[in-house]
Amino acid sequence: MSQACVAAMNLTWVEYGYLSINQHLVKTISFSLTEHFQNRKVTDLKTQSTMTLEKETISKGFIIAGLMNMSVLAFSRLFTNPVIAEYDPVVMSNFGLLMIVVWGLAYMSVAKNYQHVKWLVAVFAIEKFIYGFICIQWMLSNNISTVFAKDKMAGAFYATYGVNDWVFCIFFLLVFIKLFKAKD
Repeated sequence: MSQACVAAMNLTWVEYGYLSINQHLVKTISFSLTEHFQNRKVTDLKTQSTMTLEKETISKGFIIAGLMNMSVLAFSRLFTNPVIAEYDPVVMSNFGLLMIVVWGLAYMSVAKNYQHVKWLVAVFAIEKFIYGFICIQWMLSNNISTVFAKDKMAGAFYATYGVNDWVFCIFFLLVFIKLFKAKD
């Protein structure tokens, strides 16, 4: 074999070996990058899924808060139950009950885009705090069993409305804090 032929074979082997090594490196790097981005996509999907789940849960909270306020329609028998207003003519007059319904509609109206109205969510928390505080005052100066004796629906209303307001006060406050801490 001639020296030129051996040199050509060595060059081919070196080129082949070099290409083989490079192909291996390229495959390894490609595999690593693919694995990294696939894992990242999975992680991003998990994060996105968690965020979507969390947003859906919070949205449902706004809907439930609104529906709870709308339950005033049932307790008041569409504003025809005089016993509710009899025991708190200032806050629970028919006008007051109508405003509770309006607040409920407001909660439901922002259920899908609450993250864009953080200060309104704070207002919701304040509103629920006020109703919760008023309920405590009412409970301290009234006997709920008297209301139940006169009308079961009115009694059930007074038994639940304060608890409902405190629960959703905390809910709205937590949502507001979450939104306040989030980057705009």
